[in-house]
Amino acid sequence: MALKVLVGMDGSDPSFRALEFAIDFCGRFGAPLDILHVAPNRAPPAVLRNFASSEHMAEQGGAIYQMIGEGILETALHTAHQAGLAEVRQALSFGEPARCIVEYADRHRIDVIVVGSRGLSELRGLLLGSVSLKVSTHAHCTCIVVR
Repeated sequence: MALKVLVGMDGSDPSFRALEFAIDFCGRFGAPLDILHVAPNRAPPAVLRNFASSEHMAEQGGAIYQMIGEGILETALHTAHQAGLAEVRQALSFGEPARCIVEYADRHRIDVIVVGSRGLSELRGLLLGSVSLKVSTHAHCTCIVVR
C-alpha cells in the first residue's frame, strides 16, 4: 500500500513552502498527494463583503471563502501537476483548520501530514496556539512542519 500524504494550504507563503516539500516528498516515494484548504465557518469581515460587492459577486454565506479556497486549491493543484505528480486530490472544508486537517487525515487514512510553520492566522496563533502545533499534537500520524 502506498504512503498517503496530506498538505494543509491556507494560501500563505509557509503553506506554499509546505506544498513544495510535500510535492518533493511524494515524488520521491511515489505517494499520492491530498491538498486541503480549510475556510472559515463564519461571516466574512466587511472588507471582504465590500470587495465582493464591488466585483459584483453574490455573497451567500461562505461563498467568498469558498471562492478564495477554490483559487488556492487550483493554484496548488497546478503546481503539483507541473512538478509531475499524477495522483493529486484536492478538498475544501469549512471550520477550525487544525480540527478539520486532523479529521480529514483520519477519515482518509493519511500517513503523513505536511503543514507550514505559520500561516495567515499568525497573530491568532501566537495567542491561541498555531495550527501546526495543534495538528502535530492531535494527529494520529506523522506530521512535518515546514519553515
